[in-house]
Amino acid sequence: MSNTVKSKEGIEIYEDEIYTLADTYIANLKAKGKYNDDDIKKIMCKPHSFKGMLKYIYKHLFKANKKDKKYNNKNSNIDYSDIDLLNNIWDIYTDLCYTYMQNPTLLNFSMLTGIDITTFNSWKNKEYRAGESKETSVSHSQSVKNWLSECESALVDTAMTGNPGPMFLLKANYGYREAPQQIEVTNGQLPDQTAADIAARHKLSDQGKEMPQLPDDL
Repeated sequence: MSNTVKSKEGIEIYEDEIYTLADTYIANLKAKGKYNDDDIKKIMCKPHSFKGMLKYIYKHLFKANKKDKKYNNKNSNIDYSDIDLLNNIWDIYTDLCYTYMQNPTLLNFSMLTGIDITTFNSWKNKEYRAGESKETSVSHSQSVKNWLSECESALVDTAMTGNPGPMFLLKANYGYREAPQQIEVTNGQLPDQTAADIAARHKLSDQGKEMPQLPDDL
């Protein structure tokens, strides 16, 4: 479950402090509960454990304190104007999501970074404080839309397994609808339903979608 990568010399190193803290959180869990690696793998695939890790990383890395330079708000020490930094944090966050079998959401990204969810919505709509450049507005808006697209893609993948939760969120928040099932009648008899038939009933169509306001669920 280590979040290290190997250098050219074969030494395991951390690419970012976020990964270091993620492994520290997991090591603390193992020490407290005397879990083995298989136990920890199962525990970290549970949403509440994953959220606990995000809060741990936030507390030790992104939570603003008195010594931090104040950029945007009292909850985060991140410089919001640095869109490359924000995109890099998003990439690491989604990497952790996929490692621990979680769908990325902007709500959890907010938990990790301390950036309020309403701020993401403002960025998406190109709503900025006076004095910020048009280029900054466009780049932040595009990034949030890209993040939302990745959230949507992850939901689609999960919904295609037949899980009704992601399917509901896609229909409620992204304008998806279920494709009607096509049933062929042969000699007056309905065919037996196979697993493929049942799965087909849950196939999603994204025709006519529009980019929604950020929902509370995402």
